[in-house]
Amino acid sequence: MTAVFVSYPRTQRAVVDRLVDDLRSGRMDTYFDKELIGGQHWWNELLTRIEQADVFMPVVCADYADSAPCDLELKHAVAWRKPVLPVAVEQVSGSLFPSDIAEAQWVTYDPDDPRTALSLIGALISLPPAPDPPEVPPERPRPPIDYMTGVKNEIAATEVPMTRERQLVVFADLRQRLDTPNRATALTLLRALQNRPDLTYQVGRDVAAVLADVRDQDAARAAASPVARLAALRREITEADTLPRERQRALIAELRPRLASDEHDAAVMLLTALRQRADIGIDTARTIEGLLARPGSGSDTYADTPADPMPVAGPYGSAYGYRYSEEPPAAWRPVVRRTRPVGWLLLGLGALLLLLSLFAMNWVGAQDGSGLRFSAIGSRLSDGSTSAFVVAYFKGVGYALDAIAVLLLVLTASSGRRRIGLTLSAVLLGAAAIVACVAGTGLLISDVTDPSLTITAQVGFYLAMVSVLLMIAAVLLPRRRVW
Repeated sequence: MTAVFVSYPRTQRAVVDRLVDDLRSGRMDTYFDKELIGGQHWWNELLTRIEQADVFMPVVCADYADSAPCDLELKHAVAWRKPVLPVAVEQVSGSLFPSDIAEAQWVTYDPDDPRTALSLIGALISLPPAPDPPEVPPERPRPPIDYMTGVKNEIAATEVPMTRERQLVVFADLRQRLDTPNRATALTLLRALQNRPDLTYQVGRDVAAVLADVRDQDAARAAASPVARLAALRREITEADTLPRERQRALIAELRPRLASDEHDAAVMLLTALRQRADIGIDTARTIEGLLARPGSGSDTYADTPADPMPVAGPYGSAYGYRYSEEPPAAWRPVVRRTRPVGWLLLGLGALLLLLSLFAMNWVGAQDGSGLRFSAIGSRLSDGSTSAFVVAYFKGVGYALDAIAVLLLVLTASSGRRRIGLTLSAVLLGAAAIVACVAGTGLLISDVTDPSLTITAQVGFYLAMVSVLLMIAAVLLPRRRVW
């Protein structure tokens, strides 16, 4: 089986994925760099694969000629005497490339034309065997460090002073790169440069002006083309090396209104991608979880959830590069617990019945002399009876507790402490209902002789009992779970 090393610039990743699939379908042992992450370990792995390969296959395009890693890979393959089989995926001139590519026999590849894949596999089979490697292994090249990586390291090294002249040079170069595919990285480096402690006033003012212009341009593009703005946000969220906390909050503020618009699915995808970033803050992650659970609600309680990302649902799945799913997995879904409307209805009905019970028993007491009238209480006490005082006292306590509970219920119904307000109101109303039951019992065992008063006292007592049951039901009623 022929071992093939595919060398390509990152701009051709989609084409290379199709190319590798076709080569592996033809039983070719194909290797290509899937990650492009950089670093010494990564570079050593690539060089080892080149040394073990039978064929070195450069993906010829305009970006290949400008890629420093691709050039080093080609030189290392030539030093190890590997056959070079260029694969052209664009119409480019051979004069742009070194002689090892320009003078070789090129093979054209089109992902949408299966005949080109067959021609490529035939060319690989017809290649002569690779010559023996040199007796003395060539010296391995150092890992490539592109300009942006060098500038990033220079800006991050705050312990090393940066002169004013160097600041101006770096700023001018990064400003020019805002119109290139490296725009997101250039913006990140400009923000990092702005945070250097030794930044001069002039450079800091110019950096702030450029960043403000970029924000204005992004806002204008967003207003003119929502799709373009969403694509720009996706590039920033997925490609930026770092996102400061202020920028994370700004992104959430920009995406929040889109959750209530036709762009809801795209906003959910972008918020999920932002949630998956390694540099996301805890408070920012909680905010995103709340928005994804129930957009626009600020009074819900969220259960602790693992940090595993959820797949994104919606018709924008293929356009924005995310996996389609009808609903998030149960392991990740934030849980929103809300009191059922029936609980509030039971509580209000219980308060009304309790008030009617107290009115009924107070009316009986007023007719019989044990009502909430101190003159009547005094006359009964002068006769040596204490039952009137006990009954009136309990009814007064019931009125007070009922009033406090209703007031608490009204105050908490429109706040974020609804569950606490419901529970406390139910407890107070339950206590008032129990007090009313005691007062009703006192009336029933007193010397009330009028049958109508006795029936009214019994109705008040039973209303108080029903209100107690309603309070218990309102507290024990399970809450609704919203995903």
